Amino acid sequence: MKNPTKSKSKLIDSYVFDLMDALTSPILTHAQSWADCIPERMLKIVTPARIASILQKEKYATEPEIVIFIYTRSLESPMSSNWNEIYFHFTCKVLQQYFKEDHWNAIQAKKELDDYEIGYFVKPLRNFIYKKRRETLKQRMKESAKEAKVIDEYLQMAPICAAEEQTKTPDLIEGHYNLWDS
Repeated sequence: MKNPTKSKSKLIDSYVFDLMDALTSPILTHAQSWADCIPERMLKIVTPARIASILQKEKYATEPEIVIFIYTRSLESPMSSNWNEIYFHFTCKVLQQYFKEDHWNAIQAKKELDDYEIGYFVKPLRNFIYKKRRETLKQRMKESAKEAKVIDEYLQMAPICAAEEQTKTPDLIEGHYNLWDS
């Protein structure tokens, strides 16, 4: 029989991690070298999009994240027609949803992607971005925990070191206090 307290604790931990993911996970790019070229207004909508995704219980990358990832990929080299269609579709969709801009006709973007594009390109990309950003967050959390442990150990030792230093009498050597050679 499951322990209800333990399962409730896991559920709370899951919600907390999801919220941390939405608020603090990095925005993944295809190439880090192009990260500074991402329009600021696109970066600003990632967190609200992630929070909306959590509320809808989605477990994949948001549409703004797809646009940013493919955008940085497009700066590397030409893309296939499938990726161009996907990029145009999601760019138009995001611009319309978040900025009330209509670019569908201007770039002749498809309003609907076909099953092949969704199944073969979009879903794997959304899953990849989602999985990678969460792995990165977990790694950062582990590193932070290690740093916190070191700081905690230091702080536990600090009163001992301070007490030892208080028992020393400073010697004046060439105008400097020497606490180490008493």
